[in-house]
Amino acid sequence: HNRCLNRAKHEKVKRVYEGYNAEQLRQNPAQATDLAMQNELQGRIETAVASLPEQCRAVFTLSRYEGLKYQEIADQMGISVKTVENQMTKALKVLRTHLADYVTVYLLLMLMELFYLNQWPTRWI
Repeated sequence: HNRCLNRAKHEKVKRVYEGYNAEQLRQNPAQATDLAMQNELQGRIETAVASLPEQCRAVFTLSRYEGLKYQEIADQMGISVKTVENQMTKALKVLRTHLADYVTVYLLLMLMELFYLNQWPTRWI
């Protein structure tokens, strides 16, 4: 029952976010690049999560997408909390590895954009 409620709540948040993004793009077309990069990052995250072993992926999904606590995941899957912790550690390590190149490029692009728009924070000058 709670999982269904959580999923419905999550879907509502996604719809609101998508509506917000659409409105922001209408008001500021320059954000289209940012949205494209966000979509690419989301795709890479989904690919990385899909590459995880089955149990690891299930633990990650329940924790990050469903919002369950480690004890709840352990109870639901019939495993120990320590196993949940180990599987989350493994999942996060794999995700960091898969996304490391993208994050570096994304940060460089953001810094270049700030430089070319002369919007460097004053504390960096």
